[in-house]
Amino acid sequence: MSQNEMDAYRELIRENIRYDDYVQEHPYDASQLDEMVELMMEAVCSKKKNIRVAGNDFPQAVVKSRLLKLDGEHIRFVFDCLRENTTQVRNMKQYLLTVLYNAPAKLLLPKEEERHYLDSIYDFERQLTADGIIRRELFPDVPPRTEYSVTDLGRTLLPHVEALINWGRDNFDTIMSNRQKQE
Repeated sequence: MSQNEMDAYRELIRENIRYDDYVQEHPYDASQLDEMVELMMEAVCSKKKNIRVAGNDFPQAVVKSRLLKLDGEHIRFVFDCLRENTTQVRNMKQYLLTVLYNAPAKLLLPKEEERHYLDSIYDFERQLTADGIIRRELFPDVPPRTEYSVTDLGRTLLPHVEALINWGRDNFDTIMSNRQKQE
């Protein structure tokens, strides 16, 4: 990548995050903001196929896409995370990259009661993937896209799942009646 392309990305990142406005409001954070911009530049302009974020390897195009979508609110969130963090950070560069990468998702966190439900779904998906029942494939599209498919092993479960569904249909009225008796 040429220096002109890198400079263009740096300027795009600075515009997206409203760099000048942030520095004017928070001049004491300017040097740390400069470090964040350079870290984002390093990831966006990287020639590596994958970039490690939070211990996971993501396609460079996915990381680039996420970082180029950050705005001023995301940067405020990152600074809040830095101020509120009470644990020792051993690798500040990796910590910052992780917080920057996750900032869009963290700003849209579900309500507390939804979080437990979503965590359960994510845990279940991870377990099914680890067990070889489903296959997860991440595509470096913009926006990022993930596809799931059932493996051969997973297909062997389908008759059992269908039998369970049929049992539920056959016994639905009895189950609902029992629930009403408990109330």
